Amino acid sequence: ASNVLLTLITVVLIRVLLFLGDAGALPADVLIQALLFLLAFAMINLVLALFNMIPVPPLDGHYLLNYFLPPSGQQVMQQIGPMGILIAILVANTVLPVVLWPLYDLVVSASGVPV
Repeated sequence: ASNVLLTLITVVLIRVLLFLGDAGALPADVLIQALLFLLAFAMINLVLALFNMIPVPPLDGHYLLNYFLPPSGQQVMQQIGPMGILIAILVANTVLPVVLWPLYDLVVSASGVPV
């Protein structure tokens, strides 16, 4: 949840910087560098939040899924625990690239940065 919160705070900061840039309070080169940094920061936090929600141990998604599983399913999750991080990396390599561009578009449109 902290990654999502950091992303939301970053989007607000981007909006403030855009307002200051429009008002002429910031030089254009400083504004561009700050916006690029903050957009990258927001994207990294969104990717980390998504990765953390993959439902394999030891990631947080495991605990969420475990809550809804019957005891037999919880037992399976415990058995795959030692291999969980490898499974998470495989899932991340296939799913995250598909999800990343729509998320980037969402962050850019929410922040109001002209593309």
